[in-house]
Amino acid sequence: MEAEFKPFSWQNVPAELVDKFAQSLPIFTTEGYRYFLPAYMMRALENPDSEVWEAVILGLPGIGAATGFMPPMQMALPEESIHNLHKVAQLLEEHEEDRLNDFSVAQIEAMVEFVEYLIANPTSRTEDFIEDLFTKAESLDAFLSERN
Repeated sequence: MEAEFKPFSWQNVPAELVDKFAQSLPIFTTEGYRYFLPAYMMRALENPDSEVWEAVILGLPGIGAATGFMPPMQMALPEESIHNLHKVAQLLEEHEEDRLNDFSVAQIEAMVEFVEYLIANPTSRTEDFIEDLFTKAESLDAFLSERN
């Protein structure tokens, strides 16, 4: 993946390459994620019903993202499994906060505007992701408030 993206700047990554690696956004290195996220966001706007659109929504950093990782409360699991899931969720939350700390205020504000644009301009799939969109917008705003 690194070799395929290396010849390009975020401004000129071919759409086909972004489409090919739509689900790979979360596994980019910290630097690669920060650098190529705008290309993914632009592609998501160009093709709102694509895998890229979904990958960007789910892949945007945001505190609280790990709560979706936890099973429903009514699900009966052994205590050890629940404990391990909480540990994994905590690690995911720390990763999300670390990832957000790598962005400037202006970059995080751009993410908020992107999410708000998606909410204001729904597609046929927006309803399925509306909770994720609002959660991302709220957590990014909260992070900015704490940072300022």
